[in-house]
Amino acid sequence: MLDGERTLASVGTIERLRPIPDADAIEVGTVRGWDVVVKKGEFHDGDPVIYIEPDAALPLDNPLFAFLAPRGTKKIDDRDYHVLKTARLRGQLSQGIVFPAAAFADQVARVKDDGPRLDEVLQIQLYEAPQPIANADQKGPWPVYWLRKTDAERVQNLSDDFLARVDDGNWIATEKIDGTSLTFWLDGDNLRICSRNFELNTDDPDSTPVKVATELGLAETLRANGFDAVQGELYGDHVNANRLKVHGHKLALFAAWTQDGTAAISRFPDLKSSGLPTAPIIDSLPFPTTVHEAIEQADGLKSLVNPQVLAEGIVWHNLRGAGYPELDYRPVWKVVSPKYLLKHGL
Repeated sequence: MLDGERTLASVGTIERLRPIPDADAIEVGTVRGWDVVVKKGEFHDGDPVIYIEPDAALPLDNPLFAFLAPRGTKKIDDRDYHVLKTARLRGQLSQGIVFPAAAFADQVARVKDDGPRLDEVLQIQLYEAPQPIANADQKGPWPVYWLRKTDAERVQNLSDDFLARVDDGNWIATEKIDGTSLTFWLDGDNLRICSRNFELNTDDPDSTPVKVATELGLAETLRANGFDAVQGELYGDHVNANRLKVHGHKLALFAAWTQDGTAAISRFPDLKSSGLPTAPIIDSLPFPTTVHEAIEQADGLKSLVNPQVLAEGIVWHNLRGAGYPELDYRPVWKVVSPKYLLKHGL
């Protein structure tokens, strides 16, 4: 992640190339913690590559990406893109795509510390499926200058060394809820509501976010607990395909904040005692020692909301609210279950 935004394209190194059983033409390599299937013999351990993460939308009018068109196109703002998804090829999980770094030499040369990112040079954007919220219209851009948008770094972009260094006993795991992110914050006497990227209109008392906030007495509870803002996932009927298969609309909070000048202080440990609905805590889960172990913990995990379905993944929270440079100074990181992604074609 960079400046609060997910970095989709980056220069990396491919390593740990290994065969895939019963596959003559392909093999699997690793870039950071991401496993990706490549053409056999195209790369060697240590080769510099351009790696592009899943969820990236690649413009098909760029000759570098035009070959992806037969694999599927999606129209975004009247332009054709191919969206990278998690796949399984000959039984092998593959996430993202790699290219020889030499093929992107001109584009990489345009990336400067104070200039455009590689994502921008390549005109790659993050694809986020539309998540309409009943009767909740956009009011304007994200307005909370002191609070970050909801996001967390994926474990594949971390390292075993990082996990070992931060393993201080001050982490707790919650289920990653598949819904739509909302931020509720107190602006004087007013409770304002934001989606992932925008402020929402709160004039309609029948809009789902307003109804949920009213039913929970959210403004009063925030004041009673000294919170200036809370963030969480709205899930249920007609929200993001309702993959948890629950009735009605529910809120699972995963962060609470107090404003401190232009910064925010994490109040996550106080959420549970506030009486507000929170993302389910996964008890007795040991802090993972490696990236691979973290992925294994999440893969195939059953949801605590509805044990009949898979959980989307796990979010690890630092109880002290400590932020790390590797996490873009956030106190959280996440693991998304590959089995969940494959099951739902994500």
